Amino acid sequence: MPLAPVDDHRTQLRYEDSGQPGDSATYVTLVLIHGTIFHSPIFRQLIPFAAGHDLRLVSVNLRDYPGSTPYAPDEYAALCGDNKEKQVEVIRSQGIELATFLEWFIKTENIPPLSATTNADTTTGGIAILGWSTGNCLTLSMLGNADRLPEESRKLLENYFRAFIIYDPAVQAFGVPFPPLNELYSPIRDPSVRPRKCPAQSRLGFLILLTLTPIPLAIRLPLPRDFLAGIARDPMPDPSPEQQPTLYRMSPEEAAAVADFGDTPNAHVDVLRVDLDIFGANLRSALFDAKPDLWPRLRVVLVWCDMSPGDALFASWTLARMAAEHPGGRKLAVKRVEGGNHFWHWDQPEAMIKLLAGIL
Repeated sequence: MPLAPVDDHRTQLRYEDSGQPGDSATYVTLVLIHGTIFHSPIFRQLIPFAAGHDLRLVSVNLRDYPGSTPYAPDEYAALCGDNKEKQVEVIRSQGIELATFLEWFIKTENIPPLSATTNADTTTGGIAILGWSTGNCLTLSMLGNADRLPEESRKLLENYFRAFIIYDPAVQAFGVPFPPLNELYSPIRDPSVRPRKCPAQSRLGFLILLTLTPIPLAIRLPLPRDFLAGIARDPMPDPSPEQQPTLYRMSPEEAAAVADFGDTPNAHVDVLRVDLDIFGANLRSALFDAKPDLWPRLRVVLVWCDMSPGDALFASWTLARMAAEHPGGRKLAVKRVEGGNHFWHWDQPEAMIKLLAGIL
């Protein structure tokens, strides 16, 4: 996979590129940012369906993941330390690196700019970014620190930046702590859980799919708080093959290709342990206190999967509630994926591409 320079200190991010869809001159470029442990190959299932919807997919490996530059010792020390200002600096720099990647890719690949169609009610071209799960911690840092970009970079992105997608997010990205286990149960956070044998050999295996009590179709975000307390504490008994946890349905070779269960992503785990106020401030700056003249054509969309683990449902509920409480910021559109789990992009790639094409 190729490498992209994202600062003046030889920091590089490895990425995969599906390439230009045929000879299209109006395609949309979508940059995909992964979560914890599972890195950019987790999006490969989407590639065969992208060109048919005039999409170019670019999946990026974050720092400390295969091929990308590891964290420097001082960055790692800042993440693990208790100096909030140093943590702010590291998280901010991660966001700036993503913005730099977008700018570099636009210039290097000469992708089509965002343009209005003849009837002016739709647009073509441009670039969008999608953060999945904990990846939203860094995509929101990018958007929340956009005013720190050089003016030239901001103006360039204004001609391209069309959508910011928050896909099945983690609540840390919003600066909100997890509820206690007795309010919202999660096997990932339950120290008494002994997960069955799986390729991860850890509690992380439960992240792949804890089948939930189905959410009535009439319910829309934000969900009532008492409903979240009713989320199933145990996996569905005798699930159908398609409701088996995603990781259990992967071959050992597939699991090894899409995830790093070794020591490499330790720093990414530490990213999630920094002062939550940092992520909260980034969210407010990105969405609720956004300057109206900064990328005014940018649309923000929350995509949530209603069969994801309870923590992910709580995160989506939280963001929808916060957006309702801050009507003056960027408008948040909400898309529900009925019957989708946290790895819907792996399990139902064609359906996800259709949804993304509709958003973009």
